[in-house]
Amino acid sequence: MVDVLDALDPEFLASWLYAVYDGMYGRCVLDDRTRLLCVVGATLAVAKTHQSRRHTRAALRPCAAPSEVFEAIFHTTAFFGHPYVMPAAFDDLIQILDDEGSLDELLDGDRVDAVRRASRATRRRTG
Repeated sequence: MVDVLDALDPEFLASWLYAVYDGMYGRCVLDDRTRLLCVVGATLAVAKTHQSRRHTRAALRPCAAPSEVFEAIFHTTAFFGHPYVMPAAFDDLIQILDDEGSLDELLDGDRVDAVRRASRATRRRTG
């Protein structure tokens, strides 16, 4: 997106990058873990699951535990998006944790395979 914005309007790109990265992220009021957990919740609240996947991955590297991301998703979907966003959000988290080899940090070892199978079956049904 940065390349596209740079080609379209370099001045807008500079303003946007400053607003987001210096103005928002550079405020240092919230630590990275808290900020990223908030962003995961905010993107789910407005049903932007593509963005929530990106921020979920960012939250898991290096600062948030899988259980913290799970809790942020749980709290958000309890108030926003259920039943539309909740299934996708949890399936996305399961897939991301599985891809990164950390699904066992969220679940007891004996439940990992069952959750993995259920999540894959849901993804096949919903496309």
